Amino acid sequence: MKVSNTEILMMNGFWQNKGDAQMKVIFLDVDGVLNSNDTEDIFRGFIGLDYSGIKLLREIIDATGAEIVLVSSWKSRWYKDHKNCQDNLANYLDKRLSEESLKILDKTEGSSFDRGHGIIDWLSDHPTESWIVLDDEIFEDYEECGIMPHLVKTSFYDGGLKEKHVEMAINLLNKENNK
Repeated sequence: MKVSNTEILMMNGFWQNKGDAQMKVIFLDVDGVLNSNDTEDIFRGFIGLDYSGIKLLREIIDATGAEIVLVSSWKSRWYKDHKNCQDNLANYLDKRLSEESLKILDKTEGSSFDRGHGIIDWLSDHPTESWIVLDDEIFEDYEECGIMPHLVKTSFYDGGLKEKHVEMAINLLNKENNK
């Protein structure tokens, strides 16, 4: 039985006020989505970001108007309001995304390894029209939290975000019953 996001939130004691402005959201992992084992860019000893992946993310946002919420381990030193406290890797992420006029709206709280719960907690505080998760992994709590119907799964070992994922993401975000 397929359970909607609203039903999941209601089961967990949350309620979204339908009168509030709603947005489309991309919960973004970085490693395995915006980079891969083929990535040539290195930043301070870490795998950098692929320009092609960022351009594909831009395509999704252009077609849907979605906002980016960070769920990646890259979120640990990324700050919405205190950019002067960010580390160099978070600044690099912001800079590379800004080259395609992209900006991260927010991040989920909690461990990046308990992503499903972080996503549901974030959704409980922010009215959404539709949402997806761009990730190369399936975390243990994804099934429990009802994430699987919203997951666009990429692969770190197969080039990260690709055109086939873009089409799937756009279809999910623009589909009326993706709540």
